[in-house]
Amino acid sequence: MCPPVDDVVLLKQPSAVGIQVPSVIGSTSDEGALFVISTYGEAASTLTQPDYNDFLTFNFGQLASHVNESFSLDTVFNGSVAAAPVYIITDVSYKCPGRPALLRANEKVIPVWSYRPHAQRSMLAAIPEEYSSFLGATYMSKIPFVFNMTHNMPPPDGDCTISESEWEIACTMSRAWTNVAGFGTPDDDTSMWPAWTANKSMGVEFKHGSEVTVAAYGSCASWNEIANEYAAAQ
Repeated sequence: MCPPVDDVVLLKQPSAVGIQVPSVIGSTSDEGALFVISTYGEAASTLTQPDYNDFLTFNFGQLASHVNESFSLDTVFNGSVAAAPVYIITDVSYKCPGRPALLRANEKVIPVWSYRPHAQRSMLAAIPEEYSSFLGATYMSKIPFVFNMTHNMPPPDGDCTISESEWEIACTMSRAWTNVAGFGTPDDDTSMWPAWTANKSMGVEFKHGSEVTVAAYGSCASWNEIANEYAAAQ
């Protein structure tokens, strides 16, 4: 869904204009998990190859076989059918759309920082307990950490226990986002969170704390190829 261009408030699509100010860009490691659960429910853990084939056909049409070859259950997901749609939804809808923004910011010499949370739990009250281990760092799970609202979760008076490492992640993320908005950099010490560049692709992963590492966008080249084929086929 794109915002409407009205030639008054919004002159161009944000995707056409690109980033104009220092920004933090990233996604959680399991963005797609909630959508897989909402589609398959308890059956998510018992999906089979035919279910995966149906998922690919529904989402990629005549290119389903291409996706199946590039992201096969055996070679990419070690036979785990449940992991496959989570990975694909996360890549296609969340992680890879951020890479062009990073690249365009680099072209404009606008500093940007990449991040990827791996260990944050879902704090949504409507999620049954039996799904908690499957969800991981899913869609929206970073919100309480970015705003450092880790008490009484899920709302209004939940009793979700925050570990010491999660509390540290919340402090780091909320401080970094605030600093970028106020000062244009997440930290005075660039070794703690180096700016993203196309040649090094460094970022921060949040797992049991924060770790500077390579921000993995390698799979996005395959998705770009598939997207180009899809567009050409229309």
